[in-house]
Amino acid sequence: MPNELLIRGGTLVTATDTRAGDLLIRDGKIVEIGSGFEPSSRTIDATGKIVLPGGIDTHVHLSHPIDALGIKTADNFHTGTVAAACGGTTTIIDFALQRPGDSLAQTRQRRLSEVDSEAVIDYGLHTIVTDVRDETIAEVGPSVHEGFPSFKLMMTYAGKRLDDAALLKVMEAAAANGGICYLHCENDAAVTHLVRRHLDRGETGPYYHAKSRPASVEAEATHRAICLAELVGAPICIAHVTNSGAANVIANAREKGLPVVSETCPQYLTLTEEVFDLAHGRSSCAAHRCDSKVTKTTCGKRCDRGRSNRLRPTMHRFGSAIRKLSGETTSLGYPMGYRA
Repeated sequence: MPNELLIRGGTLVTATDTRAGDLLIRDGKIVEIGSGFEPSSRTIDATGKIVLPGGIDTHVHLSHPIDALGIKTADNFHTGTVAAACGGTTTIIDFALQRPGDSLAQTRQRRLSEVDSEAVIDYGLHTIVTDVRDETIAEVGPSVHEGFPSFKLMMTYAGKRLDDAALLKVMEAAAANGGICYLHCENDAAVTHLVRRHLDRGETGPYYHAKSRPASVEAEATHRAICLAELVGAPICIAHVTNSGAANVIANAREKGLPVVSETCPQYLTLTEEVFDLAHGRSSCAAHRCDSKVTKTTCGKRCDRGRSNRLRPTMHRFGSAIRKLSGETTSLGYPMGYRA
């Protein structure tokens, strides 16, 4: 007899509807939704309960090195995945950071060796590409075919930033092989200029972190990333959108039919720069600027939702794959989230 589990009498929540019914699972996979099934080797009575699919958190930084500070993020792969499981998340996608001179295969293998012994739920990896050589580009296709189809590209941060030529090369290779690029969009030159200005003035409090990264530096970089992706026909995902300028750029691209999706974080939807208190040095945990107007752009569009920790384990994120205002659902076929 196959290994079966029957969940009976619950309210089932699927990608398209909510209804009463039974769920038949065989060998770890859902095989049928209905009613009147014969008792299985294991039966769970879910009467009065809601039965949800497990969440997929597509942006997690567990035990992630922050080289500039010489530290790692607080949660490791055991504590982080236990916390995820307790919150109903059954799959995470973390990051493998390429070091200079390393191949993509070496990058993944090093990260997988850290995950395998600790994770208690399913997991995948985005590869952060930092060293774009001919050999790196040649590895993009094999990476996709081996189950690692997503490539994180940084437009800022020393040691990780890719220039436009490198962005184009990786985007083009990913598109040619059925992969997707996942971009952190900020104009590095503008941020560096503003940071130096504030440092020269002795303005080093949290308040000036926001001032060194105004909305325009993200909006410009988001527009540039989309234009580059369009040139080579590449699908992309824009990470942690923080303001209405960037969100509008993404919405306009989607109206044109371009394969662009994005994510945001709760603090960018609920907080503004008013959370910074210069006199007392208080700030929120937000890593970027905040813009209350972002909600006006994303409101009414279906979302993909997950949770993540960024720099602090208490910081939660939900991804928002921006949909057309009609509510049309878009699927790129990559493990970038699950439909709410």
